[in-house]
Order: sequence, then structure tokens, then C-alpha cells
Amino acid sequence: MKPKRYLIIGAGQAGCRAAQTLRAEEPDCEITLIGDEPHHPYERPQLSKGVLAGSTDINQLFMAKPDYFEHQAIQLLTSSVVDAIDPRAKEVSLANGLRITYDKLLLTTGSQVRQLRVPGSHFTGIHYLRSLEQAQALRTDLSTAKNLVVVGAGFIGLEVAAIARQFYACTVTVVEAGDTVLQRGVPPEMRQKIHQLHSTNGVMFRFGKKVVAFQGDQSGSQVAHVECHDGETIKADCVVIGIGIEPRVKLAQQAGIAVQNGVVVNQYCETSSADIYAAGEVTSHWNAQLDEFIRLESWQTAELQPVCAALNMTGTISPYNQIPWFWTDQFDINIQLVGVLSSGQTCVSRHYNDQKFVYFYFTEQKLVGAFAFNSGKDIRATQKLLEKGINPDPERLSDPTQDLRKLIKTGTARTNI
Repeated sequence: MKPKRYLIIGAGQAGCRAAQTLRAEEPDCEITLIGDEPHHPYERPQLSKGVLAGSTDINQLFMAKPDYFEHQAIQLLTSSVVDAIDPRAKEVSLANGLRITYDKLLLTTGSQVRQLRVPGSHFTGIHYLRSLEQAQALRTDLSTAKNLVVVGAGFIGLEVAAIARQFYACTVTVVEAGDTVLQRGVPPEMRQKIHQLHSTNGVMFRFGKKVVAFQGDQSGSQVAHVECHDGETIKADCVVIGIGIEPRVKLAQQAGIAVQNGVVVNQYCETSSADIYAAGEVTSHWNAQLDEFIRLESWQTAELQPVCAALNMTGTISPYNQIPWFWTDQFDINIQLVGVLSSGQTCVSRHYNDQKFVYFYFTEQKLVGAFAFNSGKDIRATQKLLEKGINPDPERLSDPTQDLRKLIKTGTARTNI
């Protein structure tokens, strides 16, 4: 039989994991991995953490050694832009004129930053943070910055604010249009604790303010002030814009593939078009816990979902049923979240000390998730409880002397009905 031709569009973390899985499953298949960046595949989480802090060597980001793709007979096309997908002909066309046919196609196109389009956006010193080059440029500017303004109090903005306060000699002001940090997808207790963490470490906040313009210095090229809708101006010789990301769905839309807050896929990573799959941040995928489609911007989705997609592409049935998990490092605190959390859920807390605690969340006596400061062990145990459908007694959860792992093993918890 002629070897199958697998084509992956998007050479980031998700695309690389899929290619590696395909090669392990089918040693003789043809694999082409296409990316628009000039680099080999790398992981992005450390861009806003270790890379900015200077504690992570750039080479640690790459997912494979430089000669890996050649040795594994994976054709890697960097700095290559795909113009269109033709599902009927099973062919993609690139901007350089190249055409590539496939038997099965995987979209791992990821996300792109949401742009803030206001007057003065062109000034030097204004940054977004999504790529390796952007992280390196921001690190250079932070080394000399006196006043940093972060636009947006989401996870990326807060991570940058923490790094700037901890490792660089500059004041930090976060400007947020909403009335608190982390407007989406986290409970009020988590917002309060993270807001308090930043305030204690000298980060200043301006809530309820929209940025309407950037003002330049006397040279007319470098940013000097951030102008808010109410007339307030804030000094800034360095600005980071973190107002969210959007799934890169243009290729899918143009090919007639179903899109709704991402490329829609079932639990087997199949799109609405035959022999076309999708995985990673670009997907709106079925979540069994919520009983609905969700899109998750996380390392977990980029790492694990493409493995399932690749297995399904080769004929090995593998549903994607991961309990959502997310982590972030801010100052000296490791913050982890598992499950799907929102306002209105019943909260039970477990405190070890001021910098180590867990909040567990219930909906109608059903455990649905948790978040923690410096307590990854409890988060891992909670993930197991969620996977097994176990609902521990809230009083036992609140007792820090109770080992959650024993609740799993002994079966002393109330199970779902």
C-alpha cells in the first residue's frame, strides 16, 4: 500500500506533537509540517515567564533538536504561509506557489493576539507578546524601562506585570477596562487573591478605564504616555498590550469548515469536512464535564489534544476527554486551576498558610473544580477526583490534615448519582 500523506498546518507545539505521534504510529507515512514562523516548533508558556525574566535559555523552548525533523523524515517548511485549502482536491496552496496534496489534514493554527487599534499604536516601545521575537524585544526594552503600562488584566498581562516588578527596576501600572482582574472564567475568590498578590508587590491598577490613544515623546517615535477615555494620562516608556487572543480560523472558514468560536471539532478532533482534523487552541471542542463546546487557551490543549487527533487520523480511536487544567507563575507563587469554574458556585477553602491554600468549587453538591496557590499536589488529586466522578465531603476537603489521595483510594467519598 502507498504510504499515507499527512499534512499539518501550524508548526507550533500542537503541530509538532501531532507530527511526533504520527511518526511513532506509522513509521512509513509521509508527514509535512508547515509553519509561518522562521523557527522550529517551540513552546510558548515560558515567553511570558522565564524568557522575560532571563532565567530560561532560548534553546530550552524548542521541542526537538535541530536535526530531529530530518532524521525522522518529517518535512518541515518554516516561514511558509498557506493561502488556501481545497477539501475536494485534498490540496493546499502556499503563498510561494507550492501546492501540496494530502490524504488527511490537521489544522493546528493556534491563536493570534487581539490588536488595540488606537492613535499612536505605531510608536516604538509598544509590545504584544505571542512570538519568540516579541518576547526578546520586550525583554530588551524592560531592561531600560522606567514606567511600564500593561493594557489588560488577563493572565498574560499579569504575568508580565509580575516579571517586571520582580526582575526589573520599573514602576508597573495595569490598565483594565473591567472592574477587576481576570474577567473571564475564574471565580471571585481567585480574582481577589491574585489582585491582592500584585498590589502587595507594588503593581498599581487602573480599573474601569479604556485606552483611547498613545502619546509620543519629543522625538515623535517613542511612546511616552497612555491616554485613557476619561482624560487621565499615565507615563509609559514601555507598553505591553494583552487584551486577549483570537483563534486563527480564516483558512478553515474559507474552506467551508464549520467555525464557531474556533474550528468546531467532535471528541475525535474531526471537523465538519471529511479527512480534516483540528487540535489545540484553535478548536472549539466538546467538553464532557460541561456538556458543551468550549475553547481553551492553555498548554494542556496544545500538548494533549494533538496527540488524540494524530491517533484518530491513523485509525486508532482516541476521544479527547481531558479535565481542563491551567497554570501560571506570578512572583514566587505557582497558581493552578483545574475543572471549569465560574461565579455562583459553592466554595470550600483549605488553608495551609497565607501563601499555600486551595479553593474547591461545587455545583449542587457536585465537585466541579479547584484553584490553588502553591499546592500542585492537591490540584493533581482534585483532577483524579473529577475524573472518577467522586464528590468528597466538603468538611474533609476543608481540613488540611486530610490527604486527598486517600479519599481517592479508600472510596470514602460520596459518588455521583
